[in-house]
Amino acid sequence: MDITEAALARIRETVSSSRVTDPVVHLYECTAGKKVPPELGKAILNGEPEATIRELSLKLMGDPRNEPFYLEAVALSRKTLPLLHRLFFKTISGFVFFAPPGQRAKMRQGVLDVAARGFVLKDRNGQVLLPKARPVGGGLTGAL
Repeated sequence: MDITEAALARIRETVSSSRVTDPVVHLYECTAGKKVPPELGKAILNGEPEATIRELSLKLMGDPRNEPFYLEAVALSRKTLPLLHRLFFKTISGFVFFAPPGQRAKMRQGVLDVAARGFVLKDRNGQVLLPKARPVGGGLTGAL
């Protein structure tokens, strides 16, 4: 994986501000967090039925499957990771990265750069590898 100077600076900042000793950088996909609206929190605390909470959640917060993914970097302590995870460590540009099997091939051929929010991993042709795009019309099924 190649890392642009801008991405390297942001990773350096993330690692230095984390105060983690012996850090391992993990790139993970996430969605933007949302605060629970007071009405929804009150319904949960009052023990409203699950169907009511689900309906209220969709109405107030929208469908969580329509939230875009972002790629973020987090500094983890090497000491807290299970020994098995050490099989997936890769040193790149002076940083130790945790590269799980699902990301390993993408990281091998990718270029990490900064995005409007977080990072973006692209292949040599500019095609986005991470974060994954949400399927169009994914919509919420029965599980919440």
